[in-house]
Amino acid sequence: IASQARLCVALGRLHLSATVGASEAPAKADEHFKAATLLLQPSGASLALIDALSARVDAVERGGASAADADKGAVEDDVAGDADILREEKALGEMMALLAAAVGHAERLLYRAAPRSAPPSVSLPTARTLAQLRSRQARVELRLAELQERRALRLQETAPRFPRVQGRDEAAVLDFVRGNALEARRDAGLCHVERALVHSSSSLALAGHSRAALDAGLSLGRALIAMARGRGHGGGVWKPKAPKESDGEEAKGEAGRDAGSAEAEVEAEAAAAGEAPGEGEVAAVEDGAEEAREGEAGLLRLVEGALKEGDAATAREAALALADAAGAERPLECGRWLSVATSCAARLHWLAVWRRACDPRSRFAVLLSQLSHSLEQRWAQPAQTPVWKSAQLALDDAERGCVPWRSLEVETGSLRELLAGLPAGARVVQLTTTTHGRAYGMATIAQAGDGDPPVLVSRAELSPAALSAAIDAINEARRLHRIAALNKSKSDLLPAAVAEEMQPAAPPEPPEPPEPAAGPLDKLRRKAREVARAGRGAAAFQATPPRVLALRDAVSKAEALLAPLLEPLVPMLETPAGSLETESEPQGGTAAVARPPTIVIVDPCLSPLPLELLGVFAEECGGGGVCRDLSVSMLRRRLALGAPDAPRGAVRCAVDVHDEVRLPTGVEGGRLGEVFASDVLDSEALAHAAEWPALLGSRQAPSATELAHALAAGGSFLYHGPGSLLSAALTPQQLAPLDLRACAGCLLFDAQESSLSSRRIAREANAKDAARLALEEPHATAALLSLGGVRTVVLHHWAAAPAERHAALTALLGQLGEGKTAGEAVRARHELQQPEESPPPGGGANPDVERPPSSLLLYGLPHYRMV
Repeated sequence: IASQARLCVALGRLHLSATVGASEAPAKADEHFKAATLLLQPSGASLALIDALSARVDAVERGGASAADADKGAVEDDVAGDADILREEKALGEMMALLAAAVGHAERLLYRAAPRSAPPSVSLPTARTLAQLRSRQARVELRLAELQERRALRLQETAPRFPRVQGRDEAAVLDFVRGNALEARRDAGLCHVERALVHSSSSLALAGHSRAALDAGLSLGRALIAMARGRGHGGGVWKPKAPKESDGEEAKGEAGRDAGSAEAEVEAEAAAAGEAPGEGEVAAVEDGAEEAREGEAGLLRLVEGALKEGDAATAREAALALADAAGAERPLECGRWLSVATSCAARLHWLAVWRRACDPRSRFAVLLSQLSHSLEQRWAQPAQTPVWKSAQLALDDAERGCVPWRSLEVETGSLRELLAGLPAGARVVQLTTTTHGRAYGMATIAQAGDGDPPVLVSRAELSPAALSAAIDAINEARRLHRIAALNKSKSDLLPAAVAEEMQPAAPPEPPEPPEPAAGPLDKLRRKAREVARAGRGAAAFQATPPRVLALRDAVSKAEALLAPLLEPLVPMLETPAGSLETESEPQGGTAAVARPPTIVIVDPCLSPLPLELLGVFAEECGGGGVCRDLSVSMLRRRLALGAPDAPRGAVRCAVDVHDEVRLPTGVEGGRLGEVFASDVLDSEALAHAAEWPALLGSRQAPSATELAHALAAGGSFLYHGPGSLLSAALTPQQLAPLDLRACAGCLLFDAQESSLSSRRIAREANAKDAARLALEEPHATAALLSLGGVRTVVLHHWAAAPAERHAALTALLGQLGEGKTAGEAVRARHELQQPEESPPPGGGANPDVERPPSSLLLYGLPHYRMV
């Protein structure tokens, strides 16, 4: 029976971790967990039963349990928001029932196992399990309290609110009818926040000095802040502030002066009576202020303690709670904790990605496995063991330590300290998400002096369904771009006569409609027919490509998703007029304007979105260009490595290592390596490129050792070929252990499509799992290079034909050779828009047919240049 139950739990967890069919995975997992629960209930195996019940809670939280699916007929005619509230309330109710059952089994087990007298610092394994369950109960109670507030906001009652006191409603009704105050009966029943406070206090007492105390402290801090808000303290921290008016404003007129004189008279009378003005108000303590101070102080200690213990997940949740408590009233403090939360999320996600890319037998992978799994399962305080301390020293070693481990280290300094080193005027926009659909935004501007930077923060609800739809839309656009690029590469190699025969024929002309009867609108109708007849040829020749429509749909969904979060930040993104003009003049002779870049830092779940194409960055940032980074701490680490300047002659190239791409030129049969040698290495416009060491697949297939040496040798690295860097040149296991701190910039002109490469990539993909294929995505590739120490990474978001990618490469290299930075060159490519195809002779241009925007992505420092 025990073996069957363990097998059911393992199958359920396998479903929860599945990426394919994720929408159905929680329901299937819940079925396995329920079967394990039914098997274990009569057996008396309390620990296994607690594990199965906790797993069922995970499945319900993912939204796959039966309780999370509301009755379709009951909510069919209701508002969508009310239906969401009903579903969430039903799911939380089932979670509370399962947790109550698990707590009951844990209490009985603890009663049998615990000694009658034990010091408070001693924590048994069963007590730690019970503490974790109590902490989880507290978190569910706080979510129920938030859900109750949302329902109260949606259902604003016009009549006097009827008292609803949990536990003893009859006495409350009598008090309401008789007109008595309800304050005396507050202790009649506990609300959700009070129950959360009880559960978290119990969890803290049971946890002792183990790591379970961190989770208990997090629940206690949240409960105290929620209680303070329930008593009226800090309830409006996220409300927009009213505009301040100066005391000497003329718009006040005589009424303002009369009000000021009257106030002065009142203060004078109070002083004459021996009372200080406003003495009663100053002496009065706001209800809930003490709980708020105690909760924030506990969360602050928790962030520091969790980071010392290596618990980035708990530190992130505590930082988010501190940011939510600070709100728009304290934007500088809120921005600081949002930066800490994003850094913790980046450390959790990207360090796990790096571990998947590593060989599990490598030294650093074994050390990380000890820190994250082995020691935590064996010891209550793993950070105090000698093995933990020696592993930490090995990973933190400046010379031979783990570069990704140090790159993702979380810093908790002030926002001014975190942004030190950025060029003055650079914008930093940060988007942070939570696990329950809430998102936070922060925008700031780097300052040249020692003053605190200006900060704007925002908060909005982020629908998981809308986020999933936006990601699906951009994935569909990338798929269509890949198909179009493959077709374009094939058609480019065909003879001109064959390509002309393959063009779709224009549809036949429709018959002329009969002349309408004479009337006042005859001239307008005739003119409309003439205009339609003149433009029919161009419209029939070329319609808007599906890939362009799919990309527009993806951008519109991303804008609709992030608009509530970005709109309050627009004032910080607007370029101040006249404050960024420089004295330099370009070749055209007009004065140049130094447009600072906008650095966008988002949580990993938002990274697939086409942020560079959002209108708020293109319009409100003054065209300064957009670059990305993993976290504020990661950005600070890049800046600490020095200026990203690379010598012009120290660019190592790897071009079409499998010799699979052909271009429609007469150079050596159009082989990409030979065309690159002709257009770049032997070009007069790029004289400095003659010194570049190049690994050309058209001449000799380079080995993995040669490619790794070219990437880690220093200077800059350029890859030009089909597929991604991790599918054609290096494997993740070969890239992950490299120390790339000597590499200032990595230019990846990959994602090219050809017949040979597409067949090879498809054949190799059949032998790879989903996690391995995810490492080849552009954002994961940029993250692995950044974790290795590369300061600037330029790559592409979607595929293109080899001829288009080669033209973009030569244009970008020409701009870098002229002394422009990577940010300026990428911005110039984004600003360049050309028609998709030339219309036929005699036809008018179709304004709706446009080439898709540039797919360039820039990670890291935008001021990389070749010197």
